[in-house]
Amino acid sequence: MKRKAWTFVCAMSILTLTLLSPNQLHAQVAGATLSGTVANQSGAVVPNAKISVKNVSTGQSVETLTDLPGLYTVPGMIPGTTKFPSQPKASSATYLK
Repeated sequence: MKRKAWTFVCAMSILTLTLLSPNQLHAQVAGATLSGTVANQSGAVVPNAKISVKNVSTGQSVETLTDLPGLYTVPGMIPGTTKFPSQPKASSATYLK
C-alpha cells in the first residue's frame, strides 16, 4: 500500500509543478525571419521604405515598411530562395544590407 501512495504523491507533485511552472514551452516553427537595414547611396538610413520579399519556390510574397532607424523585419518566411524585387525610383535609390 505504501508503494501506491508514494507513486500517487510523486505523480501529483509532477503534475502540480508542471501546471504551476511559469515557463512556457514553445513549439518549433518551420519559418525564417529576414531582417536588415535600408540605406541610400550616401549610407543614410531610409525610414518608411517599402520592402517586398518573395519566396521563389512557394510564390509567398510579403511586404513591410522600415522603421525610423531604417530597420525591417519579415517573420514567418518559409525557408527557400527569396528575392527582393527592386522598385527603382529616380529620386532615391536604396540598398538592402
